[in-house]
Amino acid sequence: MIGFQPKTAPKPVLGAPPTGRYTAVITEITGSRASTGTCDRIQIKLEITDGDYKGKNLWFNQNINFDPALLDPNLPTYKETMVNAKKISEEQMGGLLYALRMPQGWTAQTYKTAYNRPVLVDYAVYTKNDKTQKKFNFDQVVPAQVAAMPTPQQTLPPQQAAMPQPTQPAVNNNTAFEWEAPAPRA
Repeated sequence: MIGFQPKTAPKPVLGAPPTGRYTAVITEITGSRASTGTCDRIQIKLEITDGDYKGKNLWFNQNINFDPALLDPNLPTYKETMVNAKKISEEQMGGLLYALRMPQGWTAQTYKTAYNRPVLVDYAVYTKNDKTQKKFNFDQVVPAQVAAMPTPQQTLPPQQAAMPQPTQPAVNNNTAFEWEAPAPRA
């Protein structure tokens, strides 16, 4: 019989992360020109950093840098779809850049500065037209500001008297309101 001793603590194997909010960091960014030649394709790998899905990856893919001059004018529906896709990708990439605190974006030389910066990811998986779709929304991670607890040697400042509360304006109770039943329908 063959034995096995794990090198890490055993844990359950979980599938793909479900719809939810996750803290994640970018671990990889790759890009290429789309096969249609009308835009660039960017793939961003995000690694979840906490919770049950810690270590699992999410892939955020976007078509960016659309060139409307390269769209086929004989396909107006295709052009309309691409214009809509451009708007969505600009919104989502703008949200990611906001979350990363990189409003200037990045270049081919500086993109790695986005690595390992924490972001909040609202990740949704849904079905549309019998196809599984994924939606991403991003927000900034705000570090919690925790005040240090006083040690027993420290003395706390004396409590200040409570501020007087503003008084409520007097309510006029002289205007009684009586409910009247609606007139019967004819």
